[in-house]
Amino acid sequence: DVLAGAKILPLPKQPDVWFIYFAGLFYSLDPSSFGQAVDRLNMPKKLSQRLQTDCSACKATLARLGKNREYTPVEIYDAFSELSPEAILIMLAVSDDERIKKETWLYFSRYDSGTEPVLTGDDLIRMGMRPGPGFKAVFKSLRDARLNGKIKTREDEVTFVEREFINS
Repeated sequence: DVLAGAKILPLPKQPDVWFIYFAGLFYSLDPSSFGQAVDRLNMPKKLSQRLQTDCSACKATLARLGKNREYTPVEIYDAFSELSPEAILIMLAVSDDERIKKETWLYFSRYDSGTEPVLTGDDLIRMGMRPGPGFKAVFKSLRDARLNGKIKTREDEVTFVEREFINS
């Protein structure tokens, strides 16, 4: 059902279907059993790391979103943005929570595209900021403000940066 439903999700890339089935076999294994299965199958390290990463990320995201409350667009974006498309589909397959399905749709249909800031590092430098690690905080703040609907245009971004980071 999840794979059929994935055809209507605006995924950034087509998922590896074989990997989703394979991960389903390993998802519920405890770390010791997982390691034994990997060894027994003589699985390549890259594949075993990908399986472990995606299964762990699914479990962490389900725990993060498992509380019965509404989540902000930023919380949904942050929960899903680090997951591979396969991990998201695995998560949908193991969860029977309708809210998770709704949040997945919101992530792909609204939050995954069109939320990146228009301003660039060069723009920030022209505005008087010094290049460095602080740029990451600026871009995250801009993205979060876009997700929350506080910023819609380039001019809004300029005003936001001036107010929050330059004139503060």
